Amino acid sequence: MTKVQQLRERIQCGTYAVDSEAVAAAILKRLLGNEEEAK
Repeated sequence: MTKVQQLRERIQCGTYAVDSEAVAAAILKRLLGNEEEAK
C-alpha cells in the first residue's frame, strides 16, 4: 500500500491529524529561507 493510499484511508476514517505547529514551523522556515536567499 502506498503512502497516498494510507493517507486517504486515515482521512476517511477520521484518524488523520495535522500537527499545526509543525505546519507553521515549515511555512516560516520556507519564508525566512527564501528571504535570506534574496539578500
